[in-house]
Amino acid sequence: MNSRAEQGRLRQEGLEKSPLLLTGEDMTFWKGVYAEKVERADQAFSRFLQAYERLGLMDKTVFIITSDHGEELMEHGR
Repeated sequence: MNSRAEQGRLRQEGLEKSPLLLTGEDMTFWKGVYAEKVERADQAFSRFLQAYERLGLMDKTVFIITSDHGEELMEHGR
């Protein structure tokens, strides 16, 4: 129960039974919200790196950066 496969199946089932009906205006709004979140994350990461630089830790640090897939903003019809 609650496995990754089950979550995926339930998500797909929900999308098929109840598709989102968004207008172009809706999508413009949500893409703007997402872009603003990405911008805030970029700014926060920049401040983080600047703090490391001020502390003289850049030459003593290895950063490993990962990311998830982001959001689906109708790229796949959803």
